[in-house]
Amino acid sequence: MKFQLNNLIAFCNEFKDRNEIMKKSQYTEEEALNKSLISAYAIEKHSLLRADIDDMGIEVASFDKEIDEMNLLYDDILFAIG
Repeated sequence: MKFQLNNLIAFCNEFKDRNEIMKKSQYTEEEALNKSLISAYAIEKHSLLRADIDDMGIEVASFDKEIDEMNLLYDDILFAIG
């Protein structure tokens, strides 16, 4: 879910090949999320913390840690297979 939201936030920016990427991934202009209109929160150590949102999306350290661990595990699997 985090990546989906980050993609929608990132599409509010102008960048090279933006329209082609949006079309290829079947996004419309109406689906882009303006970062100033949204808020996100995370629960860490029994506290509700507001997440930082920049032009690239929502920054939630606990999500990033899990994603990094899953990527490392996948790399180990690929290396072992092949």
